[in-house]
Amino acid sequence: MKHERSSELDLVTLLSKLHVDKSPHTGRSLLDHLRGTQELLEAWENPRAVCLAGLFHSVYATQSYKHQSVTYSRRELIRRAIGTRAERLAYLFCVAERSKFFDQSIKSRPRLYNRISGRTVPVAPKSMRALAEIEVANYVEFLPRTTMSKFELQEFCAKIRSAKGALTSGAYRAALQSLRSKSKALRLEAAS
Repeated sequence: MKHERSSELDLVTLLSKLHVDKSPHTGRSLLDHLRGTQELLEAWENPRAVCLAGLFHSVYATQSYKHQSVTYSRRELIRRAIGTRAERLAYLFCVAERSKFFDQSIKSRPRLYNRISGRTVPVAPKSMRALAEIEVANYVEFLPRTTMSKFELQEFCAKIRSAKGALTSGAYRAALQSLRSKSKALRLEAAS
């Protein structure tokens, strides 16, 4: 157990060296968001590689989070720190068109569009389900601090419901609870 803790501290140190503790993300630092995402994945009992991918899920920049903490040319550094599978998931999370994660997670032969290379790439079903799970943790972590329209909330809810079989029960329940809370806050805001 002590070794795991020191390993986690080493990873947070690496992230701090990449200045993610100084990069803003939805009213917090990117480091806080990444750690929160990892903690949710752990709480939902995901495999270690998925949790570590959650800890690094935005370091290469994403479709919506444009700040790149580390370049693609330094992928080996991240791979050595978190392992091949975790790094591959973090990389795919960053370069893929994420709007497709949920519908692809229930397909037997999922494919994702790599927005950097401009190519569509096959993804193993297990990895596709992991990416959907990371996306849920990402949303659950930042949803309380962000603004979304009623339509955006409904659209995300429909995506979550369509991918129910690909998500852990913890992720599915947490997503629906977060969406209910956000919808309630929107109704209260509209009423005032």
